[in-house]
Amino acid sequence: MSRFFSIAAACVLLGGAAQADTHLYVQLQGGPSFAHDSDVSDRRGPVNGQIRYEHGELNVFEDMGFNGSGAVGVHFARGEKHSFRVEVLGGYNRSEIKKVRTDDGNTVARGGHLSVGSVLANGYYEHDFGNLAWFKAFVGGGVGAGFVDFGGPRGSSTVFIDDDSTEFAWNATAGVVLPLGDHVDLTGAYRFLSTTDPELETTVVDPATGAVMRRGKVDAEVGIHDLQLGIRFTF
Repeated sequence: MSRFFSIAAACVLLGGAAQADTHLYVQLQGGPSFAHDSDVSDRRGPVNGQIRYEHGELNVFEDMGFNGSGAVGVHFARGEKHSFRVEVLGGYNRSEIKKVRTDDGNTVARGGHLSVGSVLANGYYEHDFGNLAWFKAFVGGGVGAGFVDFGGPRGSSTVFIDDDSTEFAWNATAGVVLPLGDHVDLTGAYRFLSTTDPELETTVVDPATGAVMRRGKVDAEVGIHDLQLGIRFTF
């Protein structure tokens, strides 16, 4: 019986210690985004072949986009060498489209945008190097919902992809943490964000008259590379 009470007391002490080193945090972050080529598969005839988003020699979106997000989470064993975080994150990405080309090289649309709102549940492993380095490192990822919107191109285009869709989303992240004290950290990270392929309404118009010639749907790929600078407040 005494052994039982000894084990129970030890569990209570360990649980209290773990709880004492568990902290809530909020984090804000943002930075540039780079959406990669989006192959668009035609299903019902508005566009034959593949459509790609180009950016000169890089063959991606025209201009550097942007991303911003905020998270609320819990940090377990924050003061230890090995710690873990879980969070709920809401974010927004936007990239401008330069042009859309078919496989045979014809430009069928100019302008437009891709935006993705997201709500994700993420988990991270964080490592403290102790006296070996002045920063910490972390890796992680998570899943959730992505709200994808392709905005229409300019009026001179012959193909219009202008639709939105809610998709399964996932992200993977790696970064570093610069502690500024017991409650404030600066963070820097790379993240890849992707969704399942949205099915989008597509319209082909006569460039001379603007009359609708055909309607259909296409499946578009979504993949975005984010660079993120952030600040984390721990309570």
